[in-house]
Amino acid sequence: MLHTILYDTLHDKIQKEISYLPKDIHGNIIQYIPYHTKYCLNKTYFHIFHKSITFSPYEGYVRNIIYTNSTFVLKELLLSNCNKWKEKNKYLYKKVRCDTFISLLNTWSIEYRSNDCKNLLDEFIGS
Repeated sequence: MLHTILYDTLHDKIQKEISYLPKDIHGNIIQYIPYHTKYCLNKTYFHIFHKSITFSPYEGYVRNIIYTNSTFVLKELLLSNCNKWKEKNKYLYKKVRCDTFISLLNTWSIEYRSNDCKNLLDEFIGS
């Protein structure tokens, strides 16, 4: 979790510092930022680079998305993994049994008070 907090702080600092520079310099700077950092700068880079990155452990990555209430990323992951995440599987989290990964995500969203993610999951489950 500390790594994520440091990463988010660094990401915010990079975004802020680049925004002060003239627009014609942005392209020169962006080309030197690694793709595994670039994917979280904006939605366009997310769509371009997200599939190129391996997240390990994957559950920790998704849990962090819920923890930070990142609805854009969660929605994209729901759209690309909906069939796999709806499959029956046994998950045990703090003595709570979840029969699908979606229900596990729902449990995390309640625990972390990620209301936007909870609403998105409820909407997804309802459809």
